[in-house]
Amino acid sequence: MTAEPDLPDQPDAHTDDVHRVRAAFDRAGFLVGGQNAHASLTRLFGAHDELTLDEVGIEPDALAAMQRLGLVRIAGDRLRAAMRVDPYTASIGDASRSGWLVSDFLGARPLPADHVLGAGGAATTLAAITARRAVGSALDLGTGGGIQLLHLAGHAQSLVGTDTNPRALRLAGLSMALSGVSAELLRGDRFTPVQDRRFDLIVSNPPMVIGPSSRLEYRDSRLEGDAMTRSIVEGAPAHLTEGGSCQLLGHWLHVGTRDWRETVAGWFPQSGLDAWMVQREVLDPAAYVDLWLEDSGDDDGSRGRSLTQLRERWLGWFAEHEVTAIGMGWITLRRTDDTPTITRLEELRQPVEQPVGAAISQYLDAVGSLRLLNDDGVLARAWRVLPGVRLDQRWRAEGGQWQADGQNLVQLSLLLRVAGIDGIGAAVLGACDGKRPLRDVLRGIAADFEIDVRGLEAGVIEALRGLAADGFVEVCAPPD
Repeated sequence: MTAEPDLPDQPDAHTDDVHRVRAAFDRAGFLVGGQNAHASLTRLFGAHDELTLDEVGIEPDALAAMQRLGLVRIAGDRLRAAMRVDPYTASIGDASRSGWLVSDFLGARPLPADHVLGAGGAATTLAAITARRAVGSALDLGTGGGIQLLHLAGHAQSLVGTDTNPRALRLAGLSMALSGVSAELLRGDRFTPVQDRRFDLIVSNPPMVIGPSSRLEYRDSRLEGDAMTRSIVEGAPAHLTEGGSCQLLGHWLHVGTRDWRETVAGWFPQSGLDAWMVQREVLDPAAYVDLWLEDSGDDDGSRGRSLTQLRERWLGWFAEHEVTAIGMGWITLRRTDDTPTITRLEELRQPVEQPVGAAISQYLDAVGSLRLLNDDGVLARAWRVLPGVRLDQRWRAEGGQWQADGQNLVQLSLLLRVAGIDGIGAAVLGACDGKRPLRDVLRGIAADFEIDVRGLEAGVIEALRGLAADGFVEVCAPPD
């Protein structure tokens, strides 16, 4: 089954129509936060309401352009949207870029095999974790309707989007044309369309749902187990420039009694790549299957199987492969020639402040700079506590007075981490003003607490490396 209607293969061949539609949207205030926006356009392109031509209130030539672009169907004096169109604003630092995202309406279930999603939860998550640094070239692997390209346009000089679904590429082309974004759109599986090319940034929200089905192009992996996520991790380094990054969402299997970190550790090379894999959610097989069956409304009726039979088949596949749970989260890779490389596999289940792209950049920068500092270098540099970090102390009433009951470092933004710290450690961080070398700070602390400075140095060096990687402290420029 194919979503309808078909769109022009090359929106750039309809330049005048694109300009007419864009101008009509602008005049109508059909924008994120648009003033005096036409409620009729929201009803038409968002709620999928059927309207009369008078209710829409758009000039006839603009309506005709929308029809030629495949956005609406007109019958007599009534019209209905053929495609969903959402105003979209991508914020990059203090700047923003506005445009329009074209996608399929969810409509009746089960979904068509070539359904193209709009701004769903996974797409929004990927946009939030992507580091928004200025780059020369960016690749969106599995672009769908082009939502990541709209974000990347704000900080990448050249854009490439790939997808296996020709319909997705047509919708992405229309999204780009309406939004005034130039992007090269290529059809093919994963890195095949860009076989000999390298990029400063790669992002991917791939079809990663693990299971026996391969019907939905936007979602179902088509590969055995978690091989889709693994193949992107393993394939990305060959397509990254030195210092280039790849950020993707992924699903992975928990097999038998093995820790999930052991299962995925072999995905990452021992050299040439820093990697940070974060598990955000874990579902047991039954919950995972029910989630994705509800997502698609899929009863696999084309092959005569009932919903119950499909569910049993899916769960049977997990049981056969000794799958106890499925992990979901994000992965960040950065190509480097520096050694030793860092592979960090961790679970972060707490709420985080979005977007967290800045925190991810901060982590990679921290491990990169600390890798170049030996212990003497750590002592020779000045350090400071990052903004947004506070020291929380706990007290309990005992014996008619307050008694100290522990303390933590707490991040008030981004990853919202909490780290325990003792009294000496708190004193050290309080004295790190970003100006004095750490060695001088520790001499004063050792004298105050009457402890051996050499032993203090060894403990603080190790602790600071960990706190820097976790985003609590940073190393400053060398003192004058």
